[in-house]
Amino acid sequence: MNLLAHMRNRKDSSHRSINITQVEKYADNAIALLAGLLFFLMLFTPRSYQFVKIPPLAILVLFILARVCVYGTLPVHRTVLLWFLCYLSYGAVWILIGSFRGNPGIQDYIRINLVWVILYGLLIAGIHSRRTFDLLLNMLPLSALAIAAYNISVLLKFLGLIPDNILTHLDLTAQEVAVGTDVGVFRMTAHNIGTLAFIGPYLMALAILREKNTKTAKNVLHVAFILSFLTILLSGRRAIWFIIAGTPLVIYLFNLFNLQRKSVHTRRIRTIVVSMMVFVLLSGFALQIYTAWSFADVKEFIDLALHEDDIRSDQSDALMRGFQEHYLVGSGFGTGARDYVRNNEQPWVYELSYHVLLFNTGILGVFIYGACIAWIYYKGIQVMRRDTAEAPVMISLLTGMTTFLLANATNPYLFSYDFMWILFLPIAHINLVMLRTGAKDYNPDYMTHATQTSILQIDVS
Repeated sequence: MNLLAHMRNRKDSSHRSINITQVEKYADNAIALLAGLLFFLMLFTPRSYQFVKIPPLAILVLFILARVCVYGTLPVHRTVLLWFLCYLSYGAVWILIGSFRGNPGIQDYIRINLVWVILYGLLIAGIHSRRTFDLLLNMLPLSALAIAAYNISVLLKFLGLIPDNILTHLDLTAQEVAVGTDVGVFRMTAHNIGTLAFIGPYLMALAILREKNTKTAKNVLHVAFILSFLTILLSGRRAIWFIIAGTPLVIYLFNLFNLQRKSVHTRRIRTIVVSMMVFVLLSGFALQIYTAWSFADVKEFIDLALHEDDIRSDQSDALMRGFQEHYLVGSGFGTGARDYVRNNEQPWVYELSYHVLLFNTGILGVFIYGACIAWIYYKGIQVMRRDTAEAPVMISLLTGMTTFLLANATNPYLFSYDFMWILFLPIAHINLVMLRTGAKDYNPDYMTHATQTSILQIDVS
């Protein structure tokens, strides 16, 4: 009798274990799908349709918090957690300085530098498996295809080549989509074109460094890269044009740290550079032959791209004068220069992001912010050297982050949570690799719930 009872107890325990495992897998799948959906919406509709993004974000955060409470483990490496604490402290200090000085825009900076940083930290904790992270990476080429299709359709509609009602059911006017002429070329102002400042270089690097185990299908990757390049070209964003032109050099420099770099990588970089040069030359000759453009117009166009316009020049002068008044710690977050107001509703917002940063935080704040960014590069390079299998993705992420930070110099992209993922996606990759290599019980495909020395333990009892 005791033997039969023991067998029944083992059978019941086995069923309970199976049920718990199934529930756990369902929860993980739900987190992965919600994260993928939210990420796609952030990529495709930045700075708009917040009412669509808030529900999946709220549900995703609740799922992650429930998981932390159930297992008592936050899957964030202690080194990554320390980075978050430093970044939050940096934001909190200059928010306090701004509050002490009565700056009017403090609420915006509390949201961007505190609330959203904490939420991104929780989202990184939710990316606890390689499967979820790969799903997010697959959203990048898919969103590139969607962004290209939408913006090219807007252009064709402007030219009268497709019916006006073709985009009726996809109204993204909240993104300030517009097409106009600028020095004889088209200029599109959709916010999601800014996303391509990351995705385009990322896809270029992945195409160059691709290996047989690349998750994204090669054909989809190439089509997404070509359409991204075409959309950037048609957008008339001169700053992004020059950033894309310099991307092969960025890839080459990062690849120097790749212990598995191959001669084929250099050949692919050379091929892309030559292809871009041939395309530019052929386009120039075509414009010369079939339009009123001349090479003198091209020179004027380049000069406009390389030199600041009057608005940005005035911003720069005013912000630098303000910086000289508080050069060590700045004026604090939430205020603008007294003698130049760019936006009456938000006088603390300017296009020149790093000038504003220097004005608000001074030399000390810029140093701390720069150190936080430098840490991402340092750890990213460390990852690609210690785990060569991760090098292609890490180089691609760092390449995209670099080009986007350059684009951010003249457009305040990072003043919106929809673009802050630019910094946190590489950190999520670093966190995953550090957990796997720093905790011997860590499974990259499925997070173990055993106590691990390199993962923050939280007592929820």
